[in-house]
Amino acid sequence: MEMNTRLQVEHPVTEMIVGQDLVEWQIRVANGEPLPLTQSEVPFSGHAFEARIYAENVPKGFLPATGVLHHYCPVTATSAVRVETGVEEGDTVSMHYDPMIAKLVVWGQDRLSALIKMKDCLSKFQVAGLPTNIDFIIKLASHRAFQNGEVETHFIERYKDDLFIDGSNSISVEKAESAAKHAASIVAACICQNELATLKDKAPGGLHLWYGNPPFRINHFAKRTVDLEWENQYSISGSNLLTVSITYLPDGKYLVETGEINSPGLEIQVTQLSNNDYRVEVDGLSLNVCLAAYSKVTPYISGPYLQAVLGPWHTY
Repeated sequence: MEMNTRLQVEHPVTEMIVGQDLVEWQIRVANGEPLPLTQSEVPFSGHAFEARIYAENVPKGFLPATGVLHHYCPVTATSAVRVETGVEEGDTVSMHYDPMIAKLVVWGQDRLSALIKMKDCLSKFQVAGLPTNIDFIIKLASHRAFQNGEVETHFIERYKDDLFIDGSNSISVEKAESAAKHAASIVAACICQNELATLKDKAPGGLHLWYGNPPFRINHFAKRTVDLEWENQYSISGSNLLTVSITYLPDGKYLVETGEINSPGLEIQVTQLSNNDYRVEVDGLSLNVCLAAYSKVTPYISGPYLQAVLGPWHTY
């Protein structure tokens, strides 16, 4: 017989639906006090889920990942959202310990509302510097069978075609590449906006008239190109170079083109909220962008490196 007297790692789920502090109970019992409630007195309310956010490479069989948390901003905790984490921005996830970054626990009135809250919180969970399983958990929580509670130990294997993109499936890869190009367009526009803000900050007495407005050229608009790297999990090299063309429009917006055939490009409006945070309006949609800057050596980049967290707060 094995006596397991410790709390399980899932105990926050129980605490969320019964409204009790099980750690406090454990300490009180260890001090000789009786249990505060009997089983029949324990209240149950709503539904709760726990997601373990790991540093791991999902496409490569969930292999643990190591690296520095160059940018780390968990979702804000509330009475219905609980975040348990032992790391902070700048910490290293090493090969010597479990690569779990955080436990995210959410509560809702029922299973569906709890799942909706879980997906919303995951989309706002900001991690840059190493791969995580956040995108995979969102896919899992969005699956109809999972939402219906049709879950068993072979769930991932049974629905692997829905949960993973097969690199041999050209249609899926093309969709992923198109999404990466859209993300690159947004990042490029934010970089341009950041450069303009930096110029304004450095210029004594503000920018000259010519620089305080979108770049001006006689008979045409100013254009430039920006090279970005897409960490492509379907590529043998693991990354691809994406080159985007940016046109500065007179109303302060940016027209960004990625070279896609029959694509008119994206017209993007960028508002800088802080040093690294931006509000982007594109194609009738509004989203947040965070650019996490750090140094890294890749096949295409050596030195200053920007990883984009888009979404709201969804990593690309």
